[in-house]
Amino acid sequence: MAKAYHHGDLKEATINQALLLIEERSSIQFTLREVATKLNVSHTAIYRHFQSRLDLLSSIAEIGFNKLNELFEINSEGNQNKKKQLHNLCLIYMEFSIDHPEYYRCMFNPELKCGDESLTESLNQASAKTFQYLLQALGSSEARANSVWASLHGFCDLNLNGQLFHKKMSKKETENAFADHITFILR
Repeated sequence: MAKAYHHGDLKEATINQALLLIEERSSIQFTLREVATKLNVSHTAIYRHFQSRLDLLSSIAEIGFNKLNELFEINSEGNQNKKKQLHNLCLIYMEFSIDHPEYYRCMFNPELKCGDESLTESLNQASAKTFQYLLQALGSSEARANSVWASLHGFCDLNLNGQLFHKKMSKKETENAFADHITFILR
């Protein structure tokens, strides 16, 4: 017998439960059936909102990019010089990866190749907007922006996966190391 549906907003509950699983496991490896079990609903109920696990991950990634873009937008307001604006964008990016690893893991999941036509247009737009903030702050070529982004992402990804330092570092120590990294790559 199927479990009774009792959630007011199953779509949001599914996203939240998936985020909890990602946070618990430090991995995006879960099934929709696991999410349904945790929510105490039939696994078919989730398919009314998400066609697949990849569809759910895409939704989470889009939310993550939009959250990051909101932070970038706040940073872009005001009359900062470009160098200060770029430095702040880099710090925001790093802090986002530390404070929201569950979103970050979805946003840069290799299964979701931004620009891929099979993904939703809104996800592609949100990820492109993130890159545009960096490109605008750099005021230079896409090649340089890609290079800076790759360096930032590499630092954040290695840190998130515990592969960057030979010892466990506090958030403050990581921020200081990242600030040094930003200074190095932006010189």
